[in-house]
Amino acid sequence: MNKIVLKNSIKEIKKSYRRFLSLLLISMLGVGFFAGVKATTPDMQKTIDTYFDKEKLFDVKVVSTLGLTDEDIEEVRQIDGITEVYGTYSEDVFVNVDDIDIVVKVIELTDNINNVKLIEGRLPQEKNECVVEHQMVARENIKIGDSITIKEELDEDEESSFYERDLVVVGTVDSPLFISNDKGTSNLGSGKLAYYIYSPKENIDSDIYTEIYAVAEGAEEMNTTSKEYSDYIDDIIDRVDKIKEERQDARYNSLVGEATEKLDDAEKELNEKKAEGEKEIADAEKKIKDGEKELADGQKKLADGKEEAHIEINNATSKLTVATQEFEGALRTFNFRKEQAENSFREAESKKAELQNNYNQVMAGLNEVNSQYEQVLAGLANPLLPAEQKAVLEGTKAVLEAKKQELNGTASQIQAGIAQIDTGIQAGRQELANGENSIAQAQAEISNGWNELNSKKAEAEAEFAKAEKEIADAKKKLADGSKELEDAKKEFTEKVTDAENKLLDARQKLADIEEAKWYIQDRSSNSGYDSYVSDANNIEKLGDVFPVLFFVIAILISLTSMTRMVEEQRIELGTMKALRVFKYKHLCKICYICTSCYCYR
Repeated sequence: MNKIVLKNSIKEIKKSYRRFLSLLLISMLGVGFFAGVKATTPDMQKTIDTYFDKEKLFDVKVVSTLGLTDEDIEEVRQIDGITEVYGTYSEDVFVNVDDIDIVVKVIELTDNINNVKLIEGRLPQEKNECVVEHQMVARENIKIGDSITIKEELDEDEESSFYERDLVVVGTVDSPLFISNDKGTSNLGSGKLAYYIYSPKENIDSDIYTEIYAVAEGAEEMNTTSKEYSDYIDDIIDRVDKIKEERQDARYNSLVGEATEKLDDAEKELNEKKAEGEKEIADAEKKIKDGEKELADGQKKLADGKEEAHIEINNATSKLTVATQEFEGALRTFNFRKEQAENSFREAESKKAELQNNYNQVMAGLNEVNSQYEQVLAGLANPLLPAEQKAVLEGTKAVLEAKKQELNGTASQIQAGIAQIDTGIQAGRQELANGENSIAQAQAEISNGWNELNSKKAEAEAEFAKAEKEIADAKKKLADGSKELEDAKKEFTEKVTDAENKLLDARQKLADIEEAKWYIQDRSSNSGYDSYVSDANNIEKLGDVFPVLFFVIAILISLTSMTRMVEEQRIELGTMKALRVFKYKHLCKICYICTSCYCYR
């Protein structure tokens, strides 16, 4: 009987193998899915724990609303169970990429906690270098070797926290602080952080830390997602919480005390500069008044000098005019007398010529008489000359000698007259030359006088013009000085008012400073870590629930298949029942075979 049933079952399976194969596969899928999902959560937990241990992620994180100091680090280091404590600085800033401002977090690069994983390039070696999140290179128009500029939103009197804001990208990294695409929130831009950047600590210009990271003793041996680790870190956080109030008060008192001291110093400096500025303004006003008085004295002096010079020039002009008129009268008289003298000279020359003509005639007569006289003497010298002729010649000689003497006398008189005329002409011309010299000298003196007057007049006008220009320049300078003084007074008043208002605002801000608040967090404060752990727990829960669906489906399919098989093989089942009814007292109410069948169970 059993062999028949077995053969019949094998035959039925071969006949409807697809149905049995479906049941087998759905059962295998349910078991495989159950095993895979159940193994995923431990693997995820082990992976995150290994990664965090390798990169030395913090166990405890402390942030404060007023920042943290070296004293806070030392106090945290003294807490039992904490082995390592580090203070770091981070700040949300803008980085311009393709004319778009992107909100990023700049984090101080450390080599002892929260270590980054280098993806490409190298780590920074100079303070003007940085590494960026590798997704920033993949998504934005940035590559290794490019320069990026940090843009901070600073108050008017606030200084940058970075020595270098133009940074060269030298590599890309992954950070254990950010294991998800969600980088957290920010007070800048849209309120979401897009990327993170790591800058060397040499580029950080701040003695205040934004975070304190601590490593717990023995935490590395625990699984970061285990309850053991959570309870252990909670216990350490409770210890840190005990010093929180003290450190909060210390930070608040230190900050307020330091700020109050700075404000007092600033107020003292403001009062000193205010007094100094008021003194400078008073000195400038006095200087301008002195300048105005000096300008008025200069204008009066210029006016008096002009009047005096005008009088002197008028007097000199009058004198020169009179002298010129007298010279012109003397010149006319000289010219008239010169003309008369020239006429006299011409008459004397005419008379001289007449006398010369007479002299020439007398000399001609004298020569003729001398010739006759020589002939008479030659005749008288003849020894043979008769006495009568000799007597006649003697008489002629006497007549000729008388005439010769007369002509010599006349010639001498004429020569004397000519010499007298020459002397008179020479004396007249000398007198005329002297007169011309006197006229020329007088004319030169008058011309020199006019030239000197014009020169002095031009010189005086130049001096007056120079003085007027100096006065005009002084007046303009004085006006400019007055305007500058007014502007300076206005600017000084505005600056003093602004400084006083700033002091009041600063004191008000100081009064509005709230007490420092410490926030002590564990790794669950990291949104990426918390999300990762939640996902792992959800998968674990899914592994508890979802495979049941496959088993339910497999059972339903099995029941349906068995129901169909019962309907299809009802005759065969009846036959089997008839053959077995006498042997088995307890039969299945479904298939009527036995109580050991699958459907009965």
